[in-house]
Amino acid sequence: MIIGYARVSKFEQNLDLQSDALKNIGIEKIFIDKVSGVKSEKPQLEELLKLIHKGDTLTVWRLDRIGRTTVGLIKFVTELDEKGIHFKSITENIDTSSANGKLIFQIFCVLAEHERNVLIERTNAGLKSARARGKNGGRPKGMTEKYIKIAPVVKASYDAKKLPVEEIMKAFNIGSKTTFYKIIQSQKRLNNMESKRYLEEDFNDFVKEILDNKRFSDSKEEGIASLVIDKGFDSLSDKQKFVFEKAISYFVYDKCSSCPNDIPWSEMSAAEDNGGICSWCQQVNGHD
Repeated sequence: MIIGYARVSKFEQNLDLQSDALKNIGIEKIFIDKVSGVKSEKPQLEELLKLIHKGDTLTVWRLDRIGRTTVGLIKFVTELDEKGIHFKSITENIDTSSANGKLIFQIFCVLAEHERNVLIERTNAGLKSARARGKNGGRPKGMTEKYIKIAPVVKASYDAKKLPVEEIMKAFNIGSKTTFYKIIQSQKRLNNMESKRYLEEDFNDFVKEILDNKRFSDSKEEGIASLVIDKGFDSLSDKQKFVFEKAISYFVYDKCSSCPNDIPWSEMSAAEDNGGICSWCQQVNGHD
């Protein structure tokens, strides 16, 4: 009895080529798997092996329909041979019912794996070359445009605490909690960045106003202030930061939370530690 076996890696692949080749040599019973060749579990092949008997022939369209490695193929055909079952491959014209067929089978297995290894090497070389040019493959990082658009509304719904996470996900068609919390975190980062940008812009405007009004004491302070506006405070050296902070302290004030006094820059840290009150109120209230 001759039994056929066909396999495709994906459901959308067409089986016509394999089934036609098997039917053309008179095979009526064909077992079909729709799984990757590198996977060990092939349900229909296992079912076939339960039904096939000594003297039968298992026929495939091509060697790689059974497996992708030399070791796997040889092991499979050896096990069939031990049970008295023959193996035939139409494309490679291999039939293990003869000694020559067994020899040819082993040679073809070696050549098939060599071809696969060459393909893998070429693929890896192509990926390496692409990475060297700054191109990285794989799944794109970050959120899709759809989630970027709905992120502010999703975050607002989450912050309102009126609906459970599951209902928010359902309302906005978000597939998983991982994606949901990624949206929330991205919006938090965006909000923090926006806040920081506005603070920097306000501070830069403040420094620019002092600079435009020629209120710094000398050209050195003016030069450092210009650097702050152009490149930011973090771009300054430690010495420049010290000079700038001392210069700016004459213009930066905060209001005391307990009296009408102003709190200068130099005393702001101590004021924050004591409930936002000025040094005079700290003395009156007995603060250190």
